[in-house]
Amino acid sequence: MGKVIELKSIESINPNKEALTLDKLKTFKGLENLTDEEAQETLFCIQTFSSILYAFINEQTKIEKQNKEIEFNQQIKIAA
Repeated sequence: MGKVIELKSIESINPNKEALTLDKLKTFKGLENLTDEEAQETLFCIQTFSSILYAFINEQTKIEKQNKEIEFNQQIKIAA
């Protein structure tokens, strides 16, 4: 299993929440020799994956909230 990175560590990587650029991408170990085309494709994949993950997490949060509301309403009916 891969290494889990704490949120605090992630925030220290990009504290100003700046967009990832081709030049910045090429500063990471192992990516220094990417061509501009490869870097652009990699950046597109990262952005696409991030968008999918963000949408998934938002949907999961919405479902969890709805489930909690349903559970709460059921508990109120039982108590009444």
